[in-house]
Amino acid sequence: IRNKLKPNRLYDVYAYANAQQGYFPEFPDNNADGRLRAMSYLNDTGKNFAITVKESGIPMSGHTQVKFNLVNDNCSIRLERLFAKLTVNIKNPLKDFPLDFAVPEYRARVLNTSGQLAFFDTVRRTDQDTDCYADEAVFSEADRTNDYISFNMYVPENMQGDLLPDNTDCQKKSAEYIDNIDGKDYSGLCTYVELRGNVHDEGQGYGGEVIYRYYLGRNSTGNFDVERNSHYTINLSYTVEGLFVDSWKV
Repeated sequence: IRNKLKPNRLYDVYAYANAQQGYFPEFPDNNADGRLRAMSYLNDTGKNFAITVKESGIPMSGHTQVKFNLVNDNCSIRLERLFAKLTVNIKNPLKDFPLDFAVPEYRARVLNTSGQLAFFDTVRRTDQDTDCYADEAVFSEADRTNDYISFNMYVPENMQGDLLPDNTDCQKKSAEYIDNIDGKDYSGLCTYVELRGNVHDEGQGYGGEVIYRYYLGRNSTGNFDVERNSHYTINLSYTVEGLFVDSWKV
């Protein structure tokens, strides 16, 4: 992009990329900051995000400050993805008890995400946001025999913060513990991963479909942030005892 600017002045330069569709509101000239904060990437809520990425790439944005002059007449901007990368590693439950993920239509998916992501402001899902069909992973026949099931997913930014700062029990990072914090229900605002599987009934008194849910965040106890351009890893293992935990998570 080429433009004429007055030299030796400090300029803020913003850029975005891979925004197939976006929200670019009109603001008065004296409210440029408000316009920048409102500019957003819009995800098609009726389409799997992974399909959108294959079509146009992961949306990115960046900002820098630079003073242009006759010597320095260009700048570089580091672009960051508006999404985090999530790696899920599952110790194959079939090695320990008959929980099978490699069944037709059984998959992992990301829920409680926003379909509108600000390019130049922090994203926090609100009560007004429509849910976005973010990403999913479908399990294969090979997952029946592998020691570990591993896959990557891309998750929109959603910075909800430290909702349970004093919690030390990972079992309590669950919907029933964040549905009334100072009178506000956060259970529908925080992003989580849902995994669907099937327990084979082998005469042990239990069997059928089972759903596991895990809120994301910087840790496994109290934080619920999903930050853009970050990489999160969760390692999961399953036991028979876990099937009988009375929790939103199972």
